[in-house]
Amino acid sequence: MAELIKEGDFVTIDYIGKVKATEQIFDLTREDVAKEKGVMSDNARYGPVTVIVGAKHVIPGLDKKLVGLKVGDKKTFDISSNDAFGNKDLTLVKLIPRSEFKKQKLNPVPGIPINIEGRYGIIQSVSGGRVKVDFNHPLSGKELSYEVEIHDILEKPEEQIKALFRFHLSKVDTSEVDVKISGKKVDISTPKTPQTRRYINLTEEVVAGDIIKYIKGIETVRFIDVFEKAQPQKSKEPAAADAK
Repeated sequence: MAELIKEGDFVTIDYIGKVKATEQIFDLTREDVAKEKGVMSDNARYGPVTVIVGAKHVIPGLDKKLVGLKVGDKKTFDISSNDAFGNKDLTLVKLIPRSEFKKQKLNPVPGIPINIEGRYGIIQSVSGGRVKVDFNHPLSGKELSYEVEIHDILEKPEEQIKALFRFHLSKVDTSEVDVKISGKKVDISTPKTPQTRRYINLTEEVVAGDIIKYIKGIETVRFIDVFEKAQPQKSKEPAAADAK
């Protein structure tokens, strides 16, 4: 009998998330569906993702639904707003003086997203000198639908660690991350690519925390950055014809 998924498992899945009432796709991993439905994004990286069940890597309702499934399952689930992005909180709908937008050189227009002092919201209306902004999540109060396919359950610690890098740094190529486990310790050598190394350094604490919490037997995580002196390029010998 196939192994059933339980909390703490590293599960590789594909999914398509929709608003149930409108069938509008708001998140997905499948590139073929993105192309078919005309929702391709240049900033997205498509393909199956590995999540830890119970680690809040996905919304609560989907997290619960993964438990008890098995590799090969294809399921569609309805997720209530309570188990998704929550219900609308009227206290998060604010009236903001128009002068605040002028300070940031913004022209408030209904429907556009904004960021004010680190808070993200959607402008609902503009009336005189006041702007009504909804700081609720755009999907709050909405029932969702998820199509999910279970591809694999990762068992090897090295694979699990690399999966954590892919999850936390989904837009960065982490394929060259080198993982070596010795007893209760793991050494992680970061890639030579400067940009990738910088992104990894910014998330070290989060990734290390997940490794220690969710991967059995690991108690110490060490990140290793290796910098090497660039070797000068050898000058080419002149061709025989040029030497005459």
